[in-house]
Parts: sequence; C-alpha cells; structure tokens
Amino acid sequence: MSGLNLLAEEVDKEAGSDHVDKEPREFIMITGIRVSNQLFLSLARPTNWVSGEHIVVLISMLWRRHGGKYLKQRCRFVDYYSILGILTRFTEF
Repeated sequence: MSGLNLLAEEVDKEAGSDHVDKEPREFIMITGIRVSNQLFLSLARPTNWVSGEHIVVLISMLWRRHGGKYLKQRCRFVDYYSILGILTRFTEF
C-alpha cells in the first residue's frame, strides 16, 4: 500500500475522532487567501482531483517562497481565474 493511501486512511479514521474539526473553519493564509481546513484534508485523499482553489493556493505559496527566482529566470504565473475566463469563452484556445 502506498504512503498516500495510508495517509488517506489515517485522515478517514481521524475524521471520526475529536482531533479533526467537524465544522469547517476558515482562516486567512499569509498570502492573503481565505481557505478552510477542508481544503487541505481533501488533498490527503489521492482519488480527489484538485480544484481551482487548490491551484490558486499552490501558486500563491510558490510565488511567495520563490518569487525572486522566478523573476530572475523570466518565469511567470498567470492568474488562474483569468485563464479560466479565456478558456470558457474561447474553447478552441
């Protein structure tokens, strides 16, 4: 059994215990994005697809940690929601 499956089983087991909050709580990350505790719990299950919210959080965390390196190497992250708007209007894009 892979480590991810073991982690998912552990999360499922803990979900019924008192250690995991039953009520979703929101908090603001240092990057300024408001997320809930369920966002990270959903990543622990390898069968769950990542959502747009996951992508936005990941990109903002990468940018905050390594932004200077990306600028030096001429790498850019484009806002996910802007690209999503283009893709929904122009499907052949």
